[in-house]
Amino acid sequence: MNLLDKSIAVFSPQRALSRVRARAQIKMLDAQNGYDAAGKGRRNTWTRGSDTSANAEIRSGLPLLRARSRELVRNNPYAAAAVRVITTNTVGTGIRPYATGNAKKRVETAQREMNLWASNTLADYDGLHTLYGMEALAMRTLAESGEALIVRQFKRAPGLRVPLRLRVLEGDYLDHNKNERNANGEQTIQGVVFGKDGERKGYWLFDQHPGERSGALATSRFVSADQVIHLFEVLRPGQVRGIPRGVAAFMRMKAFDDFQDARLEQMKVLWWRD
Repeated sequence: MNLLDKSIAVFSPQRALSRVRARAQIKMLDAQNGYDAAGKGRRNTWTRGSDTSANAEIRSGLPLLRARSRELVRNNPYAAAAVRVITTNTVGTGIRPYATGNAKKRVETAQREMNLWASNTLADYDGLHTLYGMEALAMRTLAESGEALIVRQFKRAPGLRVPLRLRVLEGDYLDHNKNERNANGEQTIQGVVFGKDGERKGYWLFDQHPGERSGALATSRFVSADQVIHLFEVLRPGQVRGIPRGVAAFMRMKAFDDFQDARLEQMKVLWWRD
């Protein structure tokens, strides 16, 4: 009994006993939980937390997280450096494919054709990058936006011996609002189509970036899964879409950036005053 309980006991022993019993029961409940972060005592100031699925959390937060991540990379030197380091350390000068097999001449021919295709900018749908440049672009897009889409297209072009072209897209091209289940048992989650067995069957992709602001309304069409690589980091089982790297540090990074900016402005004012 604490001092208050003892004082109450002088006038109302029954009430003091009820207080002691209630406090003991609360301590017993807290003792049953071995995780400090799961406690609900006065020292625990957590205001949020839920047991929703990864997809439910991503569905509501992805567009805003993606926009804020890009804003940080554009204007925060630490975020920009982090994306650059992730890309460089993962891809470097390029992840190079190698042909394998038992027939030596066939392997040499395949390797030669592969090298010619990979070093040709025509392998890029936009005609800007070699295969290694597209690898870096896809990795940078994953780090900054959370995911990247690589769409395969078979199209002949002068100077390209292998009629295969790749197109790297941002995750914005996935129709985020496509969430439905049809009569055949197929389910669409944030633009990704799953069959009855849970296997990915395809993607609903916009014909242009929905944020292009060209005045035309972007429409999505179904693209088979065997024509698309959906590149993202899976953090939880069953996760369908990716989120930008470093989201846990966004608030602190922004606060630190604001603090530095305020200090610089303060120093400028003091310098002019002197």
